[in-house]
Parts: sequence; structure tokens; C-alpha cells
Amino acid sequence: MEQSFEVLEQKIFTDANTEFDDGLDFDFLEGEYVEVEGVIINGDYVAREIEREDND
Repeated sequence: MEQSFEVLEQKIFTDANTEFDDGLDFDFLEGEYVEVEGVIINGDYVAREIEREDND
């Protein structure tokens, strides 16, 4: 696993297969509303796609 962040107190990991959409970058996730799609690998939540959430 590469890096991790938390969503609603759940640790989410990123790896080489994680895609960042909407111009997002791991370093700029803090404070963003995001939608995360992923898989569970060995009990860890691993993001496969991270995109901005429309919070209208």
C-alpha cells in the first residue's frame, strides 16, 4: 500500500492502481468532498477511483 487517508473514520489506502479524477491529487484531498470506489484486500479498504463529490 502506498498512502492512506480517512473518510468518516475509515482508513482508505491508495496504491499504484488508484485513479484520481477531476484533477485531484493525493496531496490535495484534505477538505475535499470525495466519492471513493474500491475493493477490500486482506481486510484493508483500497481505493480504485477517487473523484470529487457534487455537494450541491
